[in-house]
Parts: sequence; C-alpha cells; structure tokens
Amino acid sequence: VWKDGKHSNATCDFAEFKAYATDEHIHLLISKFQQSGWSDASKVENFKQIRKILAYVYHAQGGKQKVSFSPEACAQFIHANYLSIASTGKGVSNKLIKTKTLGHQGSRLNSICKKFGLGQIPKAARNLGTSSASLDSDNYSKKVLRSIAFALLTDRKALLKQYLDETLPKGQRKFAFDRLMCNAVFLTIYYLGTGQTETLSMFLDDVWICKNTGSSRIIIEGLKTRGYTVEPRSFTPRATCKSFFESHIELSKTHILLLGLDKHYLFRKANGQMPSGDNLCIY
Repeated sequence: VWKDGKHSNATCDFAEFKAYATDEHIHLLISKFQQSGWSDASKVENFKQIRKILAYVYHAQGGKQKVSFSPEACAQFIHANYLSIASTGKGVSNKLIKTKTLGHQGSRLNSICKKFGLGQIPKAARNLGTSSASLDSDNYSKKVLRSIAFALLTDRKALLKQYLDETLPKGQRKFAFDRLMCNAVFLTIYYLGTGQTETLSMFLDDVWICKNTGSSRIIIEGLKTRGYTVEPRSFTPRATCKSFFESHIELSKTHILLLGLDKHYLFRKANGQMPSGDNLCIY
C-alpha cells in the first residue's frame, strides 16, 4: 500500500502480474521497485504503467506464453497505440488519448527501463512524432533554458515577498510557501542537473559547504539523497546559484525546525509533505 499523488492509499498487488508474467520475473520487478528510490506516488503510477504493458503484450501474443517487461515490450505497446490513434483517435484501451500524451508515456516508460537496468526504448520507437518529453532539456536551446531559469527566479522573489508579508491571511501565505517549494525543486534541477525523484528526497547534513573553485563555479557538499540507501553528493554548479541555495536552505531549515522533523529535508510543503507530481505539474 503506497500513497498516490493525491496522498490517498493505493494498493499495488504484484500478484496481479501472475496472469501475464513468470514468478521469477515478478520477483525481479518487486526487487527493482524496492531499490528504485521512487516516491510512493511514482511507485503507484509506474506499477499501473507496467501492468498495462504486460497485459497488452500478453494478449497481443495470443495469451499462450508469459511475457516480460522490457524496452521491446514497451515499444510494441507504444507503436500499437500510435497506430490505433492514427486510425480511430483512441488508444488500444478504446479510450481517447492524444499523441502528445502517448509521447510523455513513452518517455516515462523509457525512464523505468533505464532505472531497472533493462536498456532504453529506441528514441525513434517512442517518439513517433508525438512531441515526446516536451520538458526534457534536450528540446531547448541554452538561451531558452536561461529564460526559464530567469522566470523561476523572478517568481521566487515575488513568492518570497508574499510569504514573508505577515499582513496577508494565513492561507494565502501557506499557498505562497507551497509554491516556493515547487519553484525551488525546479531551480535545483536546473542548477544541479538532478532528476525529480532524487531532488525531492534531498536533505542536508548539519553542516553544508559552499566554496569557490577559483573559476565561475562553486563546490556544494553536504547534500544527501535517500533512495535504497543514503547517498552523499557533491556538486560543482555555476557560482550564480549560490544566493539561491543560501536563501532556500535558510528558509527550509526554519521550516523543518517548526515541523520537528529529524532531518533537514530541503523540499517540504507547509503540511510537511514533499511536493507531489501533481503539485509540480500545476506550478
């Protein structure tokens, strides 16, 4: 039982996979989920995606032999959906789906395959002209990425001013704080090049180090991420991010002390929960 993106309990029963896959493959999938470091919400969504793949490929092959989750199975599922959309406007489940949505789904499935060490879905097999992964940095020039970062920094300044304004209603300040956390997640990803799950799980040692390297970069030490194990990290981002990290670490430390948490987690909303995928999407 994991918490989904709406913080509700969701039951993910791997026994459901027995209809499509061997016990050995199911045990492999369970171990990969345990070692993934994904948030509960990501586990719920990825469980659903894998179940779709297994069910489709099993029935597409006539239901005579068990199948495995693999890049090839994912490519088969994506291509079948693409052909179905082109001819009927609906996916293989007979539900309306946009090609752009299918592209995002292909990108997610590719990430799962990489995480599990199964290889990658060939880009040509998962894009299919679907504007796949429109938020991937590879789809933007450096100039556009800088513009996005500037917009995030501008919004952060406005949100911080709103949150610190004690004349505003408590609910309005709480809303501003939650948006600040989402903003900080995206800025951290921009500056450090980390993934969403890795970023959300970040916490600090009692002491963190931020020092100049003598060039246009700085060294940040003391950050840790919590996956299957706790992993210390060291980063050398551009020096221009120093003021952001100093500001956010001070803000998050004060918040964590108020919450009474045991570690200095960098991204926790006003209610103590980390931002969900839905929160980030809305922001």
